[in-house]
Amino acid sequence: MLLLIGIWAVACSEKDSSGEADLVRQVVMPSETQEFMAGDAVTVSAEGFAEGDQILFEIHWTEGSGDFAPEGYAKGVRGIVTSCTSTELTFLAPGHYPVSTVSVLLFRGGLIQTLGRIRVAEGLPEKGLYGLVPTLAGTTAVERIDLATGEAIPWHTMQETESLHAVVCASGSGILSGLNDDGRGAAFDLTMNLYQDLDGVELLALCATRGNDVVGFAYSEAFEMLHVVGNSRYSWRLPEGVTPGMIEDCPATSAFDLLLLGLCLPDGRRAPLLLTVYGGSHTGSALSADALLPFWCITPTAGTPETYKLAGGYAVSVGGRTRLQLYDATANDFSETLAEVPGTVLSLTVLNDASQVPELYLLCENEGVRMIHVYNCLTGAVRTLPARVDCMEIVGVQ
Repeated sequence: MLLLIGIWAVACSEKDSSGEADLVRQVVMPSETQEFMAGDAVTVSAEGFAEGDQILFEIHWTEGSGDFAPEGYAKGVRGIVTSCTSTELTFLAPGHYPVSTVSVLLFRGGLIQTLGRIRVAEGLPEKGLYGLVPTLAGTTAVERIDLATGEAIPWHTMQETESLHAVVCASGSGILSGLNDDGRGAAFDLTMNLYQDLDGVELLALCATRGNDVVGFAYSEAFEMLHVVGNSRYSWRLPEGVTPGMIEDCPATSAFDLLLLGLCLPDGRRAPLLLTVYGGSHTGSALSADALLPFWCITPTAGTPETYKLAGGYAVSVGGRTRLQLYDATANDFSETLAEVPGTVLSLTVLNDASQVPELYLLCENEGVRMIHVYNCLTGAVRTLPARVDCMEIVGVQ
């Protein structure tokens, strides 16, 4: 499946067998004693820079953080060049690594020249719960939400023309992938505070898969097929009566060999849309609901409650209440209700607690007040974070 978020950390293996080239002269690098933060602009002076010059990094670290390797390196990481003249080239310091010594390589037409080295502070993603708030300027602000209190801590406000919604995050990436105002893929890197439009086809929805990838769903008018972008093996005929415009742009979810999406029908009712990895598709029973958002969780295995299985379901909002209902794909119907919380669900996400137990976070609105409710998949307990929030979406980063 297509990894939408790999645009700024691409591994390369180019090597000039004849040794390094002399592409530029009189190179002036920043002092090696200066430490840059991930995403900082770094400028190199030299004679002979050319249009199209690229930067590659060789990143070496000796101390890891958390589960990250205590010592290691990454080679061929492609840098982001923000400006280039004949005498100056500016790039962004890399994110996603521990405190590192970074060798900066100039790459042009298959030739490589080492320009020098820089020091970069830790740029690993900060795990937790994040909220997205639309701004009056039409952009998106990102907040970090305290898991104990629900208090929102400002993180970054995107610039003009930068917007993001229907967001998911692949585990370990630290990158929020979603849709821009044009319905095309966009991403925001939390380690570098960097926004990028992906300039691809129009997407209907995104899904973070169990394999720590992010995939996008698009519809091909030519073939009349719903498909995963960039991977023709995964495509589906929509069930009779279903059109692409009925598919809600809320994040999809995966449970074993099923992908769960939501439909908004012409009569205002909502219905599940289920896709199998084998190419099958079908809809579930339509129901009158104010919101229908898919989720995944773990539940006790029948007959052996000490073991758990992966399950999928929908948060169904009716009359100012939201219930978490599992979906039985065999019977093609809703089954067990796991919990019920006040308010209409606006967004939901999964985040592991300190014991690595998945918890389902639901952002709900009740009479104009937005609160976050938390469902523990292991115990079934529900709690509510004390503080009100202003965000319209939430996403877990882990």
